[in-house]
Amino acid sequence: MVIIKDGHLVYEGYSNGYTKTKKHMLWSLTKSLTSVIIGSAIKDGILNLDDPIYKFYPSLNKEKARDIKLHHVLNMSSGFDYYEEHPLHDVFSDSVSVYYSRYSYKDVAKGVAHLKMKHAPGKQFNYGTHEPMLAMGVLKKAIGNQERYDDYPWKAVFNKLGIKNMTFEQDSSGTFLGGGYAFSTARDYAKIGQLILNKGKWKDEQILSESYVKFATQDVAPALLTKTNEKKEARLNTETYGAYFWLNGVLPMNKNGRPYKSAPTDLIQAMGFRGQTMGIIPSKNIVLVRLGSDGRVPSKKIKRDKMYQLLLDSLEEN
Repeated sequence: MVIIKDGHLVYEGYSNGYTKTKKHMLWSLTKSLTSVIIGSAIKDGILNLDDPIYKFYPSLNKEKARDIKLHHVLNMSSGFDYYEEHPLHDVFSDSVSVYYSRYSYKDVAKGVAHLKMKHAPGKQFNYGTHEPMLAMGVLKKAIGNQERYDDYPWKAVFNKLGIKNMTFEQDSSGTFLGGGYAFSTARDYAKIGQLILNKGKWKDEQILSESYVKFATQDVAPALLTKTNEKKEARLNTETYGAYFWLNGVLPMNKNGRPYKSAPTDLIQAMGFRGQTMGIIPSKNIVLVRLGSDGRVPSKKIKRDKMYQLLLDSLEEN
């Protein structure tokens, strides 16, 4: 765990052989990393939120799919027929098949672009690993040169932030696996959080536009605002979401208030499998990164709301 307060490292602690320089698997924290990279590409003029995705993947030039824009992909609302977490066992989940099926493993983004459509774009929020996979494929197509694409995350983001401990895996076609296959340290990932806290600015350079940071970390995905009842909604579809970042607002379908009651409403999170967490609290000028390997049963999982309660209580005490 690493805690940054007012731009200063105020706490870090490690266990089980991990140190400040040993990389940990980020799982779905990679999605938020992908959001930052895509945001940088938008600022650089490589992409636009209104880009039609079929322009990059012609297989999507068909009914419903031809209306998918980049902002739908970033808001997890493209409309694909996809189920992230199967209720019986992980092996049946689409989040596994999108990586390993014989139709997808060589070119994951291309595999996503061949998924069937279930909803019109923008009508149904559906959290899934497939969307950031497609986003990184779109970026590769937009850059149009493999070598420049391979270097882009480093030149555009990591090097500027001084991130030195980062591995970002690619599939056989050379597309970054934007849904979950990055590895880094708590210290280096905290720099991503600090960039968001600074509204996209690092030192004297605006790496992300303030408008993109607002889109990703304040504006709620529009498809989440149309539902008034949680009935038949998957668990991952009932928390507030921006563009690959989790938010802490109250949706029309939420009857019990905001998801993390111990944290302020401006809490922004990156969250991943087995307890990976980054919390950004702008009103307290705090970035927290917690990496771990929790068990799957509820008693073994991190209690994020309790974590924020303890963190904020400690500030009161000091």
